[in-house]
Amino acid sequence: GSVINAPMFLSLVGIPVQVFRAITGVAMSYFVIALLRGFQREMERKLEEANQARLTAQEESLQAQRRIHEETEALNQDLRQATRELSALFETSRILSSTLDLDTILRESIFKIVSLLEPAGLGMIYLYDAQSRQLVLASHSDSKAASPLAMNLADVMAKQAFETAQPVCCPDVMDALNGLAETPENRPNTNVLGVPLTAQGKVAGALVLVSREGSPVFSPDDMPLVQALGGQLSIAIENAQLYESL
Repeated sequence: GSVINAPMFLSLVGIPVQVFRAITGVAMSYFVIALLRGFQREMERKLEEANQARLTAQEESLQAQRRIHEETEALNQDLRQATRELSALFETSRILSSTLDLDTILRESIFKIVSLLEPAGLGMIYLYDAQSRQLVLASHSDSKAASPLAMNLADVMAKQAFETAQPVCCPDVMDALNGLAETPENRPNTNVLGVPLTAQGKVAGALVLVSREGSPVFSPDDMPLVQALGGQLSIAIENAQLYESL
């Protein structure tokens, strides 16, 4: 018949059928184990890729959140700065438009400007005197807020702004200090910002602001606002002078 019995299998293969079955079982077990290990390694690789992708996505999300936070903070800072500038311009404009008396304009405007600009500790308005042909101090806020050296520095900056018809700011201060301070230790912990005052197309004076010692100093970013305030002040001074000449 076609059925192979144990003696016939032994004679054909040379090993007992029981041994063949055991070998076949071991081989199948090894194959299944190898297949399962390969499947496990593949699953571990895919799991690692998924975890890495998740970590990457989380990091990108955190970076996006930080970026959004930074951009939002920058926008809020710009908004606060714009609000501060508009408030300063409005308050100064209100004072300047309330009177045509030159002394009142000079006195009230410099106190208002100093109070509105956070770094400012002292403010001074210089006007050109045609008779003496000199730049004279026409009005100032509390001079106790600045050292004598800082006030001397303000005089230098006012003259520079007047003669050049250009604003002067932080980088110009150190050069001026080199000529005023005997030693570096005598330099005040402050700086000065000044803008020319223009009337009828001519420079009529200068607005100078001195930062409080030990407080945040002026930066070039403060210059546009001070120039705008100087422009308002120039118009008010010109109108008052024209009114006095009538």
